[in-house]
Amino acid sequence: PKGHLEHRDSLVICIFGKNPVGASLEPTVSGKTAHGKPIKVTYTSDVDEIADCQVLVVGGDDDRHIATALSAADGLPILTVSDIPRFAARGGMIGFYIEDRRVRFEINRQAADASELSFSSRLLKIARVIPDTE
Repeated sequence: PKGHLEHRDSLVICIFGKNPVGASLEPTVSGKTAHGKPIKVTYTSDVDEIADCQVLVVGGDDDRHIATALSAADGLPILTVSDIPRFAARGGMIGFYIEDRRVRFEINRQAADASELSFSSRLLKIARVIPDTE
C-alpha cells in the first residue's frame, strides 16, 4: 500500500481466522524484507487488531466471519487476500483459486479502489478481474 508502510517498523501480515496458509507463510517470509522493512506475520481473531495490518489473510468459511473481517478493513489501506471460494466477489481484493491444477487469482478492483490501493497493469493482465462485488 502506497504511503502506508513508511511510518511502520515492519510490514505486518495478519492471519485472521483458520487458514492453513499461515503455517507455510511464516517460514517463507522469515528474515525477508519489503521496502527495507522486515516482514512480520501475526495471528489474530480480534477485529480491533486488523487496523494494524498492511496485508490481511482471511481464513475460514463462515460468511459472518468473512464479512466481519472485510468490514473491519473497509476503507483502510489493507490488502485483503484469501483462498475462500468467491472471496473477491464477496468484497475481498485478491482471491486465490485452483484451475487446471494451477493456482490462479482474481482481483476485485472496486474493493481496492475503495481502500485507495492499486494494482500494476502487469498484475491485472494475468488476473481474472471481478468487475463488481455482489
